Amino acid sequence: MRHVQVKRCEERCILYSGLIVGDERTEDIVVLSGTVFSEVLVWNADFQHVLHRLKGHDGVIFSIDYNAKSRKLCTGSDDRSIMIWQHELPEECLKRSTVSQWKESNFAVLCKLYGHEARIWKVVSMKHCYVSVGEDSLLCFWKWCDEIKRGTMCRKISTHNGSSIWSIAINNAEDLIATGGGNGGLKLWRLDHRGDHKAEDSYDKVEIKLFDDRREPLSEGKQKGAAETDYPRSVAFLGQSYLLIMSNNGIAFVYNLSFNVLRKCFEFAKFKSYSVVDVYPASSENHLVAVGDLNGEVTVLETELTSRCNPQLFERGCLKIYNIKVLALKWLDSSTLLTCGPRGSLDIFTVEIENGKVRSTLKNKFELPPCKQRWFSAATVVRNSPHISLLCGCRTGGLFVYGMCNDVTSAKPIQSFRKVHGMHGVTSIQVEGDVVRSSGRDGSLRLYKLKTDSIEELNKTYVAGCPKWIAGFVSRPTDLLVYGFHSDNFVVWSERHEMTVLEIPCGGGHRSWDLFIQDNFATYAYVKNGEISVCGARLKDRIPLTVKQGLHTKEICDIHLLFSVDNAFYLATASEDTTVKILRLDDTIQVISTLKSHISCVRAMDSCLSTKLGNQLLVTCGGRAQIILWNIRATSSSAHNGIEVEHLMSHMLLPDDRRSKKPWLETTYVQDPETRYMDVCVWSFDDFYLIALACSDSYMRLFGFDLSQRKFQLLMEDCRHEHCLLKIKHIRIRECSVIVTCATDGKVLLWDVTLIEKAFALEQHACQATESDEDTDIGEGEENKTAGEEKTYRIIHQMQLHQSGITALAIDCVNSNTDNSVTTLNIVTGGDDTALVLTQLQLEDNNNASLTVTKTDRAVVKLAHTAQITGIVLPKVGYIITVSVDRRVSVWRPRKADGEIDNSTVLHLAESIFSNVADISSATILSNRSNKCVIAVSGVGLETLEINL
Repeated sequence: MRHVQVKRCEERCILYSGLIVGDERTEDIVVLSGTVFSEVLVWNADFQHVLHRLKGHDGVIFSIDYNAKSRKLCTGSDDRSIMIWQHELPEECLKRSTVSQWKESNFAVLCKLYGHEARIWKVVSMKHCYVSVGEDSLLCFWKWCDEIKRGTMCRKISTHNGSSIWSIAINNAEDLIATGGGNGGLKLWRLDHRGDHKAEDSYDKVEIKLFDDRREPLSEGKQKGAAETDYPRSVAFLGQSYLLIMSNNGIAFVYNLSFNVLRKCFEFAKFKSYSVVDVYPASSENHLVAVGDLNGEVTVLETELTSRCNPQLFERGCLKIYNIKVLALKWLDSSTLLTCGPRGSLDIFTVEIENGKVRSTLKNKFELPPCKQRWFSAATVVRNSPHISLLCGCRTGGLFVYGMCNDVTSAKPIQSFRKVHGMHGVTSIQVEGDVVRSSGRDGSLRLYKLKTDSIEELNKTYVAGCPKWIAGFVSRPTDLLVYGFHSDNFVVWSERHEMTVLEIPCGGGHRSWDLFIQDNFATYAYVKNGEISVCGARLKDRIPLTVKQGLHTKEICDIHLLFSVDNAFYLATASEDTTVKILRLDDTIQVISTLKSHISCVRAMDSCLSTKLGNQLLVTCGGRAQIILWNIRATSSSAHNGIEVEHLMSHMLLPDDRRSKKPWLETTYVQDPETRYMDVCVWSFDDFYLIALACSDSYMRLFGFDLSQRKFQLLMEDCRHEHCLLKIKHIRIRECSVIVTCATDGKVLLWDVTLIEKAFALEQHACQATESDEDTDIGEGEENKTAGEEKTYRIIHQMQLHQSGITALAIDCVNSNTDNSVTTLNIVTGGDDTALVLTQLQLEDNNNASLTVTKTDRAVVKLAHTAQITGIVLPKVGYIITVSVDRRVSVWRPRKADGEIDNSTVLHLAESIFSNVADISSATILSNRSNKCVIAVSGVGLETLEINL
């Protein structure tokens, strides 16, 4: 491709956007240019003179679009505004206009629109509306009405998981929009026949008025004399077409949503001022309704919805359970009812309806632990466990597990998770196979694994964006819909697409409401200001088609291979967006799980095989000196997408407690709260784990972790470097445990921590022996060995390798002699000075007591890359692969220099290829064959490369 002509405007400045308007004749081509000086220049490509200068924006012009049919120009700017201009031309020039006519024409400002929260990257003009995208991850639809001379926003959609939307394209039919985000995702949006994507009030809305101005029922068979204080108290769906309404005076209405018919079914004085209602769909036409009152009675009702215009609601019986009011009730299935009464009493009844009469039997009786609001807010029955019968969540955020109970004596929970959802209450519990999910008003979703006689907490996830108050969730085959409240709006959130699917302004969650989702159609009913509103929307039309799934919204700091199964690689990526993602890589990249427990940037991670669990122990660390331990295991369960993630524990140098928020009460030294963990390495020793961390405050810290007790212990810390540590690795040389650290001063230190490692293992074994059998004393020799073990470490060797910071490190060791007493340690480093250094150390083992360096050799390439080296991997002996910010992936081969007297080693560049990933930060080996190596590089994106060796 080559350019034919070059045309320049007489105005010389930086251009951020441009548009060419006109036909094939050069003299009639007009160029619209957006400048850095907040102007739109209209100039001719032939004469190169500026015809018009359009002013009105207060920032750089990033986007220009022109609609030749409507003669409207739209621009988007750095000042977060969109301007619509009317190009005023004579009527005879509407089909075709010359340059002279462009010069004589005028541009009039129609409106200036605001709605974006950050810079606007692109504005596109359509037949019926305007579409804009920007840095705030919003897709906005705008309309200009010629009748009222006003522009308005139709709808805004937050998508691409909060990342910037850089590009947008619209097909010729204007029924599809494609958007590309900064997270690498590509989505396709369907448009309606008008060309806009479902206006904000595009859902169907019906307002139901129960009473007239005199507070008399407006229904068939109405009776006069209703109290002036009557109003709707609660609503509940009877399927998709009917709505049950209970008023404050105990009047029950059934509203037919298909025919807009309201019918009064019955009126009970015992339901006046208080009633709790729950509905269970026994069939498509019949529903069971349980209503609790102030007298401790539960009335069982049954519906018959065979007649669309005349729904019936029949009373089948009344159960006297408590002496005071029923606090909560819930249908566990069509024949099992759970009720809650005074002092946390939980009663499970078997309810059967025979010949129009209800017959009940008390099946189980449990008791909620004491708390402030002692009644359940969510419950579900467990059927596939031999020892667990009920899971119950309370109003104070606790989750309780109840075992099988064959008598009616009160039973306490066999397992308790207190305040797992804060102090705001559990809202929903669901069991799917061996997976248990719970949600709460704290805005979190928790995942548990169902075992034989207990449940195990796996992970906690906060829904990014909204809702902040989660009311429940609906599990679908390929998605999880989370619904709740954000501010004063009811929202439905798609976990897979990471976006709000439906948003309805209702006034907030402190009101009676109900939701019914069936066949991709959601119906939401709520009570507001004494009136009932019912809104319905088709969810399928609101969910975009994900052509390519996005990854992180910010730069990936580290990438790590966990394991491979059936030619599929499972990777973990850590990012500056505070998340860790588990990916499945085969022909495509699929996000299996997103871990969101970090409160700051995740900079590094490492893993090792867990000998006790038989899985991968993943350690992630980063900002705010936070480290989190995860257990990663492969599973065949579809609910886990092939991967099961368990959150083991989280640790911070600065404890996140109330006392740390009052520094005047602190009497001990508190570590720098801005300390960051720059790198981490983990290894196992004698059924325990040791974790070494490179810290930004110049300390090298070593922690010990006991998995059985979930105990995290600081073993040592040393600031010998006196500079920020950047890289850390661990290597075992026979019986010795060695840590290699690199810092910003260009120095490399080798630490021998063998004695600390052994002392920690002996100490933990002694603690376990004491806890397992308190009557058995520890032998005298073992006790002396534990007490006398010297918990010390030493510096084996230190060397100055770089002029500045060392940003990449790789280590390999080989035995040099037959008796394995001498080991050659190959240390490969890369730094900010663009140098690549191979250091060969010969370490001699003195009777397995200590290591000493006997010989060193070094090979240096001063300008290995044109920017800092950020990653080094060693695929096999004799090969070194380096990656850099300059986007080059280079293969180096060490060899002996010809003609040198000392027979020194030099590094030879064998191959260099370019990657499509910008700002490469790390690399990892996926597969390594005899002559080929597959690596994954990460940075602003992720890419796999096959390299010939």
